[in-house]
Amino acid sequence: MSATLMVIAIDIGTSYSSGFFSFKHDPTEIESVKEFPYEKVPSIVLFDKRKEFQSIGYEAVDHYKQLSDEEKRYWYYFKDFHKLSNEHKPTELEITESNGKRLETYTVYGSIIKYFTDAMFTKLRNADLISSNSDIYVVLIIPPVFARSHKSMLQKAFSYAGFNKNYSFVNESKAILSYWEHMWSDEQTLPKNVDLNNEIGFLLVNLKGSTALVSANSTKDGIQRRLAYVAGGGWGGQAVHEELKQFIIKIVGAPVFLRYIESYKGSTFDFKKYVANIFNRFGKGSEIKFRLPLCDLYETEFNESLKTAVKDSLFSNEVTVAGEFLCIKPKVFNGFFKNTLEAIVSNIKDILSDKSTTKIKVIVMVGYFSRIQLVQDTVKSAFPDCRVLVPSEPEFTLVKGATLTGHIGKIPSAHPKARSIVPQNTICAVVQHINDEREFPEFVKEIKKVLIEKGSHIQEGDKQEYNFTMDDICDMEHIDIFIFASPKAETCESASLNNDDVKIIRKERMNFNGAHTMNIKIYVTIYGIRWNISDDGGRVAIGFEKIE
Repeated sequence: MSATLMVIAIDIGTSYSSGFFSFKHDPTEIESVKEFPYEKVPSIVLFDKRKEFQSIGYEAVDHYKQLSDEEKRYWYYFKDFHKLSNEHKPTELEITESNGKRLETYTVYGSIIKYFTDAMFTKLRNADLISSNSDIYVVLIIPPVFARSHKSMLQKAFSYAGFNKNYSFVNESKAILSYWEHMWSDEQTLPKNVDLNNEIGFLLVNLKGSTALVSANSTKDGIQRRLAYVAGGGWGGQAVHEELKQFIIKIVGAPVFLRYIESYKGSTFDFKKYVANIFNRFGKGSEIKFRLPLCDLYETEFNESLKTAVKDSLFSNEVTVAGEFLCIKPKVFNGFFKNTLEAIVSNIKDILSDKSTTKIKVIVMVGYFSRIQLVQDTVKSAFPDCRVLVPSEPEFTLVKGATLTGHIGKIPSAHPKARSIVPQNTICAVVQHINDEREFPEFVKEIKKVLIEKGSHIQEGDKQEYNFTMDDICDMEHIDIFIFASPKAETCESASLNNDDVKIIRKERMNFNGAHTMNIKIYVTIYGIRWNISDDGGRVAIGFEKIE
């Protein structure tokens, strides 16, 4: 690390990926690897029939469009392969491309890493600024929740890209802390008296394209901990894109819209980016104008002008046509956001209702969808007691913060780093209902779940939550909950309470007084540095809660 001249940070997203860099002598002067306006490229990777990398992003889209149907059967076209999860799910060794063929997962991720690092290396070598890859240090943003298998896959991906060292991983909350410490003062519109390290905690709301996530983070005593987390699709910017697309299709018809998409350079992704730019300029009460060359296509299809068709349609009070512009009334346009905004607010409320997060009063919004004024206003209105902070370029805040971590090393540098824990046991929970009210006890139902995966990467202070539903049980007087550790088992199915190597950490009985259905929440807070079978359970705090 000390010998490197520059740092590149890479953010691989479900829809788009980006890379930013800065030099050792001026780490806060951060620039995009790709030139404006293509700082972000679609997360699409194309391999030829020999499984050799061909192209990425818009180039991959255009190249794939030129292939014949017969050629497409043998080429590998990957999109929407990067997923976020609320659980420590193992990463598959292979992933499936659009036509069902499979390729090693690390090869696809490694190709994106190599794409950004090669682009940077070529540019700087031609300018005689660097001489080899050893001059470059790479930081990759990782999701808050990931299994050990995911990290192993990414290590193979770096090796594929030509990096056996000189790289590291950083999660999103650490990236935002680094950005706050070293670049917050450059933000002209944000308050300067906010100290994320001295707050009880803060909520990081990352609103991307296809996915979104909310994480509650504590920085008490200078140690960063994740308290709660939720992620998923359906409430990012892509959901609003889809609402708009379906509205346009209702007006012009699917055949016209699809022909427009096929003829438009860069295919659907240029349309998505154009729409995203419109969203960014969208203000409260303003009419939205889309410049879409659909008029000629519509007239060819239906032998009628689009302007006349709209005027005589059910949409006459909602939409007008002026030349090549489709003008949409504010009330209609606001409606495209309704379901997504409700989901965002609902997920934030769920996180803030947790016992560990009720005192959090700072919300930091990042991701390109956070740029939209309507989104910001909605969050501020829903949480008036919180300070809602949005950086000037929210879509690039995390990747810029990640760039700084490659120079700084510790996040934040003035405080000790949270200790990393690698459990040496799989920690499981078993919830059982055994009807022992009769002469001979009867086993009725059992639910098993992995709480902590053996070998997974977690931080001290992390909090995990799991919900169990016991239903279809008559006269359920009580249930028994067992938390146990196994040094051999990888899953609950491969572990049994009767195995010699299993150690029961805790046993709890809950009385339900004849209920037929009951929801139970089990939460685990990590305090220890490691887990061995000899531990007595004091290094992990486990709580139980009935959800009425």
